[in-house]
Amino acid sequence: MRILSATSQLLDSALKAILRFPYVFMCSATASALGVFLVHYNDTVDPLLRDQIGHYALIAGLGISLFISSHLYAERKGSFIQRFWPMFASVAILALCYLDFRHFYEMRNDEGAALRFFGYLLGVHLIAAFFPVRNKRNSNAVWQYNRVLFLRTNTTAVYTGVLYAGLAGAILAVDTLFSMQFDERIYADLWMCMAGFGSSLIFTAGLPKDICSLEDNHELPKGLSVFAAYILLPLVVIYGVILYAYEGKIIANWSLPEGWVSYLIMAFSVVGILALLLLHPYGQNEEKPWINRYTRNYYFALYPLLILLFVAALVRIDQYGFTVLRYSLLALAIWLAFIAIYMPLTRNRHIAMVPMSLLTLLVIAWFFPGTNAWSISVSSQKARLKKELTQLGLWDANKQQLMAGKVALNDSTSIALFEQFDYLLDKHGPNALKPFMAIPDSATTNGDYVEEKRRRYSRYMAQSYMENELQKIGLSRYSSFDVAEAVPVEAFELNASTNHQSLTAVPKGNWAWTTDVSLDNLLYLNTVHLEFDSAQSVLFVYQGSKTWEFPVLETAKKRIGALKYRPYTNERYKLGNQGLIFSQDGCYLDIKDIDFQWTDQRQTWSIKHLNGSLWLAQD
Repeated sequence: MRILSATSQLLDSALKAILRFPYVFMCSATASALGVFLVHYNDTVDPLLRDQIGHYALIAGLGISLFISSHLYAERKGSFIQRFWPMFASVAILALCYLDFRHFYEMRNDEGAALRFFGYLLGVHLIAAFFPVRNKRNSNAVWQYNRVLFLRTNTTAVYTGVLYAGLAGAILAVDTLFSMQFDERIYADLWMCMAGFGSSLIFTAGLPKDICSLEDNHELPKGLSVFAAYILLPLVVIYGVILYAYEGKIIANWSLPEGWVSYLIMAFSVVGILALLLLHPYGQNEEKPWINRYTRNYYFALYPLLILLFVAALVRIDQYGFTVLRYSLLALAIWLAFIAIYMPLTRNRHIAMVPMSLLTLLVIAWFFPGTNAWSISVSSQKARLKKELTQLGLWDANKQQLMAGKVALNDSTSIALFEQFDYLLDKHGPNALKPFMAIPDSATTNGDYVEEKRRRYSRYMAQSYMENELQKIGLSRYSSFDVAEAVPVEAFELNASTNHQSLTAVPKGNWAWTTDVSLDNLLYLNTVHLEFDSAQSVLFVYQGSKTWEFPVLETAKKRIGALKYRPYTNERYKLGNQGLIFSQDGCYLDIKDIDFQWTDQRQTWSIKHLNGSLWLAQD
C-alpha cells in the first residue's frame, strides 16, 4: 500500500507541475520528441529537414528556461494582460532566436551560430535570475530566489543522472537476461526523454508555489556556505596570487602582457563574483566576520587586474583590429569595471544589478544592430584592410576598386593581406568583401551538391573566386616557400588511362617478341632490355645494336591539355580506347595507364608510373 501511495503522490506532483507550467512542458516534450526523431532518422531524412529539426530542438530547449521565468512572473499578477504578456514576449523571443540562428547557419558562419546560441542560452538564464522577483531591490528576495534555482538545478542534475543510469541498467538487464534484442538506440531515446521532459519535471516539481514569500525567508543553508567558502574562495585566492605575481613580472620587465592572461583574469573575476553572490547573506553574520571583509575588499583587489585586462585587450585591438572575440572581451572588461565600482558604492545592497547589467551588455554587444560584435568586427577589419591596401597602392579610392600595385609585394605582406580577406569571407560571408569585390551568385552556388542546398553559398566556390580576384593584384594564400615545402609533391598528380572496358588491339605486323611494360619492373634480358630516363621522362628500348627512344612525356603533353599547366588538385584523364601509341621501325609501344607528378623545385612534370605493352618486329 505504501508503494501505491507513493506512486500516487508522485503522479499527483507531476500532474500539478505540468498544469502549473504548461508551456514549459510543451517545449521540453518538443525538444525530447525531436531528439528521439533525430536519433532514429538522422542518416535517412533529407539533410535540409534534418538541420531544421535540430534547430527547432535547440530553440525548444531555450524555451524551457524562458517559460519558467514567464510562469513564475505571471503567478503573482492579477489581470489577464499582466499574466500573459510574458508568454507572448517569450514566443517572440524564441522566434527571433530561431531566425537569427538560421541566418548565421545558412551563411556558413558555424562559429557565429555557436556563439549566438551560447548568447541565447546565457540570456534566458540571466532573465530567469531576476525577472520573476517582485522587489528586485530587495537583495534577500533575489538571493533566496536564486538559492532555490541553484539548489533545484543541482538536485535535477543528480536525479536525472541517477534515473537515467538506473533505467538504462534495467533495460540492459532485461535485454541480456531475456534475449529481448532491444535496438541500441533505445539508450539514446531514454537520454533524450530524461534530459528534456524528465529533467523539466524534476526541476519544476520542487519550485515553491509562492516565490513572493521568499522575501521574508532568511534560511541560510550550511552546505552552500561550505561550498562557497571552502571551495570557491580558495580557487579565487590561487588565481589572485598567480595574476598579481604575473602583473609584478610585467612591471619589472616593462613588457606587454600575454594575450591569454585575459581569460585567466576573466576566470578569476567570474569565480570571485559567484562566490560573492553565494556568500552575500553570510557576510551579514557576525559569527563569520572574515566573509564580510572578503566581500568588501574583493572588488578593490580587482582594480589592478582590470587595468592589466584593458591593456592586454587594447594592445591586440590596436595591432589587429576588432574581431568578434576581442570586441566581446573588451565589452566584458567594461562590465567588470562597472560592477567593481557600482557594488562597493552601494555596499552590495542590490545584487540583482549583476544579472541585469550583464543581460544589458549581452544584448548590446551581441544582438543589437550596429553595436553587436559582428557588425563592429566587419567595420574594423574593412577599415584596417582599406588603409593597408591604400598605402600599398592596391586600392583606388576614386573608383572604389582593387588595382595591381606598381611594386611586387613580399611574401609576408601578401599572405597577411590575403588572410584578412579570408577572415572576412569565412566569418562574415561574401557580402563582407564589399566594396573590395562583389562575388556573384553564379560563382558561389552549386545546386547539385546536397551541402549547398542547406547553405546560401558554397564556401569553396566563393574562396576560389576570391583567390582568383586577389591573384590579379598579387595577393596569394601561400609564399613560394610554402608551396614548395608545405604542400607535398604527391598532392599534384594526374592519371591518364584507357577505358576499362576496352583493350588495345594487337597492331598489324609480324611480331616476334611481346611483353608488358611497367616502370615497377623494367625488363632486362640478354637480347632485350628497357631503361627509363627519369630526368627526361624518356623510355629506351635496346635489342642488340638496335635502340628505340620514346619521349613519353613530350608526346603526352601534346595529347593531354592538363599537362600544359600545374594543377592544384588530383585529376584523372581518359586516354580513350587507343591509349598512348608510339611506333618506330620494328618497335610498337602502347601505354594504357600512366601517372604524372608535378615537382615544384624543377617546375616540371615527371612520370611516376606507367603500364603498357611492347611489340618487337621479327628480324
